[in-house]
This record gives sequence, structure tokens and C-alpha cells, in this order.
Amino acid sequence: MILFELPVRSIHTSSSAVFKIWIRCISTDSEFVRPPGPMSTWSKDEINAWRRRRYANDITYREKNIERSTNYGRRPDVIRARKELYVERYANDPAYRLRLLQSNAKWKAGNQEALSLYKKERYKNDPDYRAALKEDYARWRAKPENRKSEAKRENERYQNDLDFREQAEVWTCYFWMTQNSRQIRLFRQIGWTRRQVLTLTRHAVLLNYKAGWAPGAESTVFDDA
Repeated sequence: MILFELPVRSIHTSSSAVFKIWIRCISTDSEFVRPPGPMSTWSKDEINAWRRRRYANDITYREKNIERSTNYGRRPDVIRARKELYVERYANDPAYRLRLLQSNAKWKAGNQEALSLYKKERYKNDPDYRAALKEDYARWRAKPENRKSEAKRENERYQNDLDFREQAEVWTCYFWMTQNSRQIRLFRQIGWTRRQVLTLTRHAVLLNYKAGWAPGAESTVFDDA
């Protein structure tokens, strides 16, 4: 490494203003990559170059950085702060919003299923991630305007998405069946299959809703059965 330290006195300043000019010749050798002087005197490019070189050649440094970044990124407060930052930038930066929409559309074309599976697995196995998402959802749903938009979105999805409608009906029927288990057992005892009971239950739920029935109330459809 070639190092020159030249004290230079400025013509336009007082005699006490002395500047140090560092002329650096950084070798490709890993032994001479580090710039001279303390890190506080380095330029931003020199710091980044040194960190990249050390990350590539120092196994301990690399493993420590990976572990630190992984643990830091999984903290609930970090997840929430990162999400809030992205939401704010998405709302206020048109160029960022357009670039993100284009990038997401291109990426999701072939990775939507893999992304959904990854999120489900992480939600199932990562307690911190699960707690952070639940906390964010509870905070978001506490606002009345968000609850209204969610209800409107679910209603539109129920009208247009056949799979979602069927799933919603199945869960509604399941809840209704738990409220009317005595009548369901009677039908099972006389030889009805599970599909027959479920089909009848769907019709019963629709009839009860038309009659003003709500979850948690007693049903009137099977009173004569």
C-alpha cells in the first residue's frame, strides 16, 4: 500500500486551517485492502468497499452479520416499523409505487403459490411473526373505516368468488351444526351420510337467516323433526 500524507495550507483560510490529503492506492491483495487511519476518517465508498471485502473473505464476520440481520429482522417492532415505512413511502412516492406494482406483478406471475406457502409455514412455525401480524391486524381493525372496508371487500368477494363463497358457507354451517348438535346426531343415527347432513344444514342455515336467525340463537328449522 502506498500512503502519502501531505499537509496543505489553504490560501483562502487562516493559518490554523490545515487539511490532510490522503492519496491512497488500494491493492487487490486482501492484506492491503483496509484504508489507513481510523474508520471515522474513511469515505463512504471506502467503508462500503472494506465491508464487502471483509464479508467475502472473513467467514466469522459473515456468519455474525447473517445471524444479526436474521434476528433483527424477526423482531416484532422491526417488522412493524418496516411495514409502516413501506406504507408511508407507497402512499407518498408515485415513482416507488409504480415500480413496486410492476415488480410485484412480474414476480407474482410465477411465485404466488410459493409465496403463499412460505407465509403460511412462517405463520405456523414463527411465534414472533405470528404475534406481530395479529397485533398489526388488531390495531388496523380497531379503526371503524377499516372495518367497513373489510366488510365491503368480503361481501364483494362472496358475490364473485365461488370458492370463497363455498368455504364461507361450510364454516357457517359448521358453526350452526355446533349450535344444533342434538338434531344432527338424530339424523346421523337414522343413517344419513355426512354429505346429506351438510346439504340439509346449508338449506337450514339459509332458511334460518331468512327468518332472522343469528349465530348463537336457537334454530327453528328442526323443531318439527
